[in-house]
Amino acid sequence: MSRRIGFAALCQLPQAVEGLALAALFQIIYPLILKPIASIIFEI
Repeated sequence: MSRRIGFAALCQLPQAVEGLALAALFQIIYPLILKPIASIIFEI
């Protein structure tokens, strides 16, 4: 039984890691996207 639970956890682990990676990426990229847009708006 525990082996089956371990296998299920292994199947779900990549999804969890992917979600965390996407969240981290979003936190890094979002300000980089936001700043140029803000600077363009404020220059006009």
